[in-house]
Amino acid sequence: MVRLYVPEWAAVVFAVLLIVLVPRAGSPESLWLQERPTAVTPGALVRDLTLVAGNGGLASPLWSLRWEVLFSLAIPLYIGFARKLVRVPVPLVVGFVGLVAVGGFFDESILLYAPMFMVGVVMALRVNDLLAFLGRVPAAAWALIFAASIVACSAPWLMVYVGGGDRLAGAAKGLALVGATGVVLTALGFKPLVRWLETGVAQWFGRISFSLYLVHEPIVVTLGYSLPSPVMAIALGVPLSLLMGAGFYRFVELPSHRLAKRVRRLQQSRVSEPMLNVDAT
Repeated sequence: MVRLYVPEWAAVVFAVLLIVLVPRAGSPESLWLQERPTAVTPGALVRDLTLVAGNGGLASPLWSLRWEVLFSLAIPLYIGFARKLVRVPVPLVVGFVGLVAVGGFFDESILLYAPMFMVGVVMALRVNDLLAFLGRVPAAAWALIFAASIVACSAPWLMVYVGGGDRLAGAAKGLALVGATGVVLTALGFKPLVRWLETGVAQWFGRISFSLYLVHEPIVVTLGYSLPSPVMAIALGVPLSLLMGAGFYRFVELPSHRLAKRVRRLQQSRVSEPMLNVDAT
């Protein structure tokens, strides 16, 4: 919770400062920009700072962090449940994919997002078995698996494009979960991709990715309102976001990791003290 909330609070402060310091006035061409908030309201601020009841939209990527927070609170339940059923991972994962599809079809957020984390927990608990299995997959098949996974990840958008409607696009999110799982498996088992992911550049992007996720949208929106064209906003927003993401990681996220470790050590010492006293007596 420390690792999530400390960077998230800093990101909310950053978003608020940009909204206050750079007025979002006028009518931008981009429909996406038109949906972004132009002022800070107390209700939006409270929701963004807590996230449990939903986000306030001051920085739109925070919508997904709500589910990160809820998952973090429920981790013992997830792990306990997955351990009991870990010997039947395939039917289990298929069931979770089905729940995501149903949640997307009926627009039920809890069914749509909560099962995704369970798939990750099951994969983490069975990672050694997965690696042993992936070692037997022919190298020539990995390119096909990766390409199919990318297409599956794009299924909801493709469904909208071909005229499938919102409900079918929502149901296709179950297929997107399959695609995301395939991408993770490819990153674990496809040796050329593994080697690339271990390079310094890929590691740097991975290291700052959470910070970049938190700060990029307020930067792009601010530039979108300040510059004459969306193209200019994107062209300048990309390098600025990378620079800000790297700085945010160095001065906010990394210290939050250290703080989380100190909190954990303090918690462990307080839990172990009574046990030591019992042993001593």
